[in-house]
Amino acid sequence: MKIKFFHFLSLTILLAMIITPVSAQPQLILADNDLSGRGNIPTSALEKIDPVVLSEIETQGATDFFVWMAEQADVGAARQLSTKLEKGEFVFETLYNFAEQSQKDLRAFLDAQGADYQPFYIANTIVVKGGNQQLLLDIAARPDVEAVLPNREYQLQEPFIEDPDPPETLAVEPNITFINADDVWAMGFTGQGTVMAGGDTGLSWNHPAIIDHYRGWDGANADHNYNWWDATGTYPTVPNDGHGHGTHTTGTMVGDDG
Repeated sequence: MKIKFFHFLSLTILLAMIITPVSAQPQLILADNDLSGRGNIPTSALEKIDPVVLSEIETQGATDFFVWMAEQADVGAARQLSTKLEKGEFVFETLYNFAEQSQKDLRAFLDAQGADYQPFYIANTIVVKGGNQQLLLDIAARPDVEAVLPNREYQLQEPFIEDPDPPETLAVEPNITFINADDVWAMGFTGQGTVMAGGDTGLSWNHPAIIDHYRGWDGANADHNYNWWDATGTYPTVPNDGHGHGTHTTGTMVGDDG
């Protein structure tokens, strides 16, 4: 069976990520334990807020931040189901319904405040956009909130353009032999039946080294439904990669040009 590729949200990877102890929630350590400069902020609320969020509020007056709900869904029962489809449906429905219910009161509060926000259900979180200090403190003081974390931005390095290597394969590369992958291949295990997922800058799905391993390609027709999901909305329906890095990392996982 050929290895197929499912960008970003494979239920296989989703289950692997989610079926972990519920205690694996964000742990905050206050970088600044001096509360004297924080006015009348209750310590119990302050301890939930990442120092970066506090700093951005103080310097900018408003900022974006992620609100982690105190309760996270337990999807451990998925282990008892027999098929991948059953497990996937159970995980999705459990996460979605749990988020809808546990976020209900907080969303109602945010609506009443006229706040701009977006809820998420895989991790039970809400991102608040342009929240001010009072809104931040009101949220942090709620018992259904575990932590308030910054909405971080990361700058990817532009890819290097180099002369191509010789077209023929000369040897297994050292990063592969270092983890003894070639020894596993020799035992007959080459990843068959595995669904790989990538979360990066996107995917040139019809790249010659990738297309035959893309789960949405049957050799003649492409079907991107449930084989592609773009969290950013940049390429909402058809996989694309305006940067190149995501295609590169996907090629590292499943690339094969024969």
